[in-house]
Amino acid sequence: MMRLYILRRSARPAIYVISDRGKLSRTDEHILFTGIDGSCTTLFPFKMEQLVLMGNVSISGDALRLLTQYRIPVTLLSKNGKFNSKLVYGESRNVFLRQKQYM
Repeated sequence: MMRLYILRRSARPAIYVISDRGKLSRTDEHILFTGIDGSCTTLFPFKMEQLVLMGNVSISGDALRLLTQYRIPVTLLSKNGKFNSKLVYGESRNVFLRQKQYM
């Protein structure tokens, strides 16, 4: 069973994928979610602000690279909603100040 929720707080919504089993893979410049029953859902990374995966959902390396390219934070939750991990990206602000601090 797969459920897809879209939470719109801004122009780019947060996408919630809740599934017992599934896989995220990359096809061209979009992500394809394939459920255990063979159903497919297309997700466009340039249209999402955040991706939350709940349940036993695997991510291919190419899909992860595409999400990294668009700097989309990914949150992984268990089937019961327990926090497992989060992939976030640091801001590269004030690089010269950081270099001086470590010299």
